[in-house]
Formats: sequence, C-alpha cells, structure tokens
Amino acid sequence: MILDAKERGTAGDWVWPARLGAWLGQRTLADLVLEAVRKVGGEELNPPVTDPVSTAFHPKAMLAMLTYCYADGVYGSQDAEIMMREDVVFRALCGLDFPDWRQLRRFRRHNHEMVHRTLAETFRRAWSLKSVGRNAAARANESPVQVGSARPITPQQLAFVEQETEERIERAMFIDRMADDF
Repeated sequence: MILDAKERGTAGDWVWPARLGAWLGQRTLADLVLEAVRKVGGEELNPPVTDPVSTAFHPKAMLAMLTYCYADGVYGSQDAEIMMREDVVFRALCGLDFPDWRQLRRFRRHNHEMVHRTLAETFRRAWSLKSVGRNAAARANESPVQVGSARPITPQQLAFVEQETEERIERAMFIDRMADDF
C-alpha cells in the first residue's frame, strides 16, 4: 500500500509514502536525486573501486543509485541489484555494466554520511515540491528546476525529514544484515 503524505491531527505528524516515485513521479524523483548528487564534491566520496571501469562504478553514480533506491522504497542491496538488472533504461545507460550488491553495500558503508546527506536533500526538495499542491500529471512532466513556487520547509518538517532519512538507511542496513543470515 502506498501512503500519501499528509498531516494528521494537531501534532503535525507527517507520513511519507513508501515509494517517493509514486508520489512525485519517477522522472521528478530522478531529477531530485541527480540535483542532490550534483551538490556533492567528488573529493567527499570514497570510491567504490580503485579504477572505475564503467560509468556505473563512479562514486557519484553509485551515490545516485543508492539514493534513488532508498527514496523509492528499495532497501536491500540485493534488491537494488535486481532492480538495476531489470530496468532496461538503466542497463542501457550503464552499458550493461553495474555494481553488484556487495559493491553497493561496501559503498554505503564507506559513504554513509554522503548517502544520508543526498537522501535528506532529496526528501527536503520533494516535500517543498509536493507542498505546492500541483497535480500528479503536471509533476510527472516537470523537472524540479522548473518549479519555482516550492515552499520552504518548516523546522518541524525538517526534523521529520531527518528522521525518515535515517530510518530508511537503517532499514537498508538491517535488510542487508538479514540477507547475511540466509
């Protein structure tokens, strides 16, 4: 079941959808992730391999992949690898070469702070975009850069974004640890 974001009661408890792409549109989510990743300097990332052989193995590409997965409800590294294998567009962009689940886990472990930062930035921008109340069809065809009427996020919403970010990363680590048990 996909939840829609809404405010409940007077306390202002916020509910996020499990899949942000279903809430905003896949294209908009991808644009938000790429914008957040562009803000990260290459020197801030620990590379996944010593000599990247394809575009998919570059640190920023792996950061974008993990951020997109976590924002869209794909947490386990094995599930992320499967998603990448099954996505025709993704496979074409990466030249049919993409990281396996072990490389994704290792990257997350060595770049936890940057994954957290880009996921939180993606959520902040998503909330600002969604709060303007545009209809789903319009959002699916717009780039976040084109939307000029996004509202600033409140301190309460910002705290919620930080909590949701950390919960999703912890969920990914938990699922990966559980996969080790099998």
